[in-house]
Amino acid sequence: MSDTPAPVELADQITIPLPAPVEWNGRHYGELTLIEPRVGHVLFAEQQLKNSTNPWSLRNRQIHLISKCADLPIPVVEKLPMRAFNEAWSFIVPFFEASLSTSET
Repeated sequence: MSDTPAPVELADQITIPLPAPVEWNGRHYGELTLIEPRVGHVLFAEQQLKNSTNPWSLRNRQIHLISKCADLPIPVVEKLPMRAFNEAWSFIVPFFEASLSTSET
């Protein structure tokens, strides 16, 4: 019997419809499609924590990571309704779990 948990299967991407389009820079965004975070995405987002770890910098890290995973400008992510923001973050968080296997064995 092993103490190692079984790998969790995660979706490669998710599309979240927005209740109302978000407008920025003359474009309208009606949904966001997020992909599995890449290591570079995580490093980019975690730069937001280099000077301080406080509620603002933690939230800013989330905004930057969602921006990268959805390939959206940061101002678009800042305009998301919290429900969509929370759904996006809920998709990303499981990839940080140590027991995940992201490749087939």
